[in-house]
Amino acid sequence: LMIATILTYKFGSHEFILKEFLEMLIAGLIGAVGGVFLNLAISCGLAGPVFALANIQVIIQTLLDALIIGEIPTLIETVSALFGVLGCCTIALGPEIYKLYKSCFIKESV
Repeated sequence: LMIATILTYKFGSHEFILKEFLEMLIAGLIGAVGGVFLNLAISCGLAGPVFALANIQVIIQTLLDALIIGEIPTLIETVSALFGVLGCCTIALGPEIYKLYKSCFIKESV
């Protein structure tokens, strides 16, 4: 990542700005640490909820774009983000949702 950044600024049309380089470096380090934790979670836990929570990062990025840059998502992007969050919650909380459903609607016979 660092070599690609340096080469892009050296041979590209952009000038080298230390602040942008540090931002990209920090983003790369956070991504690497996130990948390590994702692999640990998959190897030590259930893969379904881990991937559901890992793939929600696109929705968080869209939310940050709306808040920081002011880029308002369209209606279809908003609806799909809502379905993504609901799907993530369904996968991550599946057993608890089933227990709640079972306790409310399924009467156990004695």
